[in-house]
Amino acid sequence: RPGPAGRQGVVIADSLAGRRIAVAGSTGFLGTALVGRLLRSVRDCELVLVVRPGRRGARRRVDRDILRNDAFDRLRDELGTDGFAEMTAQRVTAVAGDVAVDGLGLVDAGRAAIAGCYIFIHSAAIVSFGSPLYQASRSEERRVGKECRSRWSPYP
Repeated sequence: RPGPAGRQGVVIADSLAGRRIAVAGSTGFLGTALVGRLLRSVRDCELVLVVRPGRRGARRRVDRDILRNDAFDRLRDELGTDGFAEMTAQRVTAVAGDVAVDGLGLVDAGRAAIAGCYIFIHSAAIVSFGSPLYQASRSEERRVGKECRSRWSPYP
C-alpha cells in the first residue's frame, strides 16, 4: 500500500529489517545494485546470495564479482575498508547454486541456508543467444518457483 511521497521505500526497508533475504542473480548488473541497496538501506538484514561458484567457490566469487564492485564504494567509504569487510562477513552468506539446474544445484547446506530466508528475490538470468528468450526465462522461473514452493509456505 503506497504511503506519502517518498515513504514507500521506508516501508519496504522497515518490513525487511532484520530478515534473511535470498538473492539469485547478484553477480549481474541489477543484482549487484540490489545487494548494495539492501546492505545500505535495510537495517540488520542478512543476505544469502545464490551464485554459480566458478573455479574458486561461491564466497570468493561474491567477494571478487560483487563486493569489489564500484556500487559499494559509498558504503565502503562510510564504513572504512575494515568495517566494510566485517559487516559483509556478518551479513552476507554465499551459497553455491545455479538457476539453470533442477533444485537450483543446491547441496544440503545451501538448501538449509535459503530455507531460513523470509523472501527469495530472483534476478538471475541465463544468457543464451541460441534459445528463444521466453523459453530460457520461463525454465528458470519454473526451477526457482519449484524450489521456493518446496521450502516456504506462502504465508509467514
